[in-house]
Amino acid sequence: MPTDQLVRYFLIRQRVMHAWDITIFTDYASVAADDQLRQYVRDTLAPLRRHAELVVRLSNARGIRGGLATIGD
Repeated sequence: MPTDQLVRYFLIRQRVMHAWDITIFTDYASVAADDQLRQYVRDTLAPLRRHAELVVRLSNARGIRGGLATIGD
């Protein structure tokens, strides 16, 4: 696979996986029975969202249009 196609595939997959992770973490933060795990999930959401924004910006800069749609936004 040519490098440009590999980079495109990687960035698209990163957007998909970040959307998935943010959705799962958001859902789990409200139902987790373990207080420590719930706190970890809540603490992790902000950095995860910031990283997702960077992935979207990099994707857009490479001509991959679109954003990051997650449940609960």
